[in-house]
Amino acid sequence: MYNLKYRIYTVDKGCEIMNIGNKLKAYRLSFNLTQEELAYKAGINEKYYGRLERNESCPTIEKLEKICTALNTDIVSFFLYDVTNDNWFLNQEVTNIIISGLRNNLDIHFNRDNLIKDCNSCIWYHGYIGSASFDEFELKLFAVGNVKGTLYKNFDELLELNNEDIASDLLRYVKNDIELNDLIEFMPYDEEILKEKNGNALFIQESNWLIAKLVDNKNEIVITEEIILDEDNILNAFTNKEALINYIFDNYD
Repeated sequence: MYNLKYRIYTVDKGCEIMNIGNKLKAYRLSFNLTQEELAYKAGINEKYYGRLERNESCPTIEKLEKICTALNTDIVSFFLYDVTNDNWFLNQEVTNIIISGLRNNLDIHFNRDNLIKDCNSCIWYHGYIGSASFDEFELKLFAVGNVKGTLYKNFDELLELNNEDIASDLLRYVKNDIELNDLIEFMPYDEEILKEKNGNALFIQESNWLIAKLVDNKNEIVITEEIILDEDNILNAFTNKEALINYIFDNYD
């Protein structure tokens, strides 16, 4: 197994957000250091460091660790924290899942461009959610199905849903999972239920679910494809690292 530092160092470009040279420069400027000063603090050649910022060279894991130490940070924060805007590139829950996976030798990736803040229920999504890679195998998770239902607010029918990707429509009226859980009823329209909920309900007749595809990265062959768990939360599906690894090996012959 690779160690944690190496796996974070080699994590995909979606986590890096920008190239290493730009990230080094952003961190250095945030500390008001010159290239020479940072190189001195890190104990590396200043000309070599200059090449790193210009992306003419790629640092070894040992050199990058020295630079991070000089910047009072670590490799995890270096890749996942946006020092320019003083914010994590990903929300903290997603960041914690990625780091926890790396510590268990499991590379976890999310379709970050499509993640909706505070909306983790599978019902919001359709298509690729993310993957967990272990050695030469990749377990890809997808939200599939067809959401079919009707949204009522104050007894008025506001939205009729009958499509695979409902997020853009539903987000006009429902902002997060808390609101969704207060509204949702997995059943056809029922007048009595609507009255009980004071005229505010989302009746769902068909919904999305999660499936997993286990892929052999050596030849891109899909080894197995099936519904995974009864998990409705797309982030929770990645939190049990042991279960993900066991799933990979239990389905590989």
